[in-house]
Amino acid sequence: MLPYISIGDLYLPFFSIGFSITCLIFLFLSFKSLRKYGINENDAINIPTIICIVSILFSKIPLGLIYRWDLIEYAKFWKTGHTLVGVLIISTAAIIVYTLVRKIKFIDIVAGLVYPSFFALSSYRLLVCFTVGCCYGFESQKYGIVFSPESFAGNGNYVKLFPTQIVESALFFFSGIIIYKLKNLSKEKIIITGLLLLILERFIAEQIRADIKEKIIKFENFGISIWFLALLIILIITDIYLNLLRYWINDIKRAEYKMREDKIK
Repeated sequence: MLPYISIGDLYLPFFSIGFSITCLIFLFLSFKSLRKYGINENDAINIPTIICIVSILFSKIPLGLIYRWDLIEYAKFWKTGHTLVGVLIISTAAIIVYTLVRKIKFIDIVAGLVYPSFFALSSYRLLVCFTVGCCYGFESQKYGIVFSPESFAGNGNYVKLFPTQIVESALFFFSGIIIYKLKNLSKEKIIITGLLLLILERFIAEQIRADIKEKIIKFENFGISIWFLALLIILIITDIYLNLLRYWINDIKRAEYKMREDKIK
């Protein structure tokens, strides 16, 4: 449970090791999944690689903006502060740019990344959050464990805290299995189902975690945070795009194409 592995005078941070393993899992699964959606080998490697890079560099921005961090704090990527919503937003932006440049269907990329993302999140919660002691639960003498006082959960104390990281890791893992089993569904249904499972996981997590300070609706130790509401907004926007806006855009493109053809004739 120490945030570092000590080998003599050498200290290896768990964050770097855990994140590296998580990225390898994500790269491997994403490559296999994207290839099944007809994405060529180069793009199937580039896309998850770009997502890993932008996630580690920029996923702390939402939390930093809320708490008005100094710029130097954003550069300390090995510290807590990476948010799921931050990963979703920055990754989506990166995918949009990549698909526009490469002229690949955006929906194919997103659908292909759904189940690999759940397994990567499961790995991240277990190998990063649990080992460095972030995303911790409430004090529990019966079911809690003592984190290292050097960790974020320990914070210099020896208090037993419920290991919500393990619960979240299991929830992400089973969500990944569900999406994998439903891989024959339409791409739209896979994306929406993935978001619904993500929202369900987040709701459960926010009832058992003690580290979330951004709760806007509270009832004793329970409540929902701004991050949960952000996921709901992302679901609504995605649903509108997949079931309405996307067809309007395609109709406009077809109309413009027909007008150009008529002018040529």
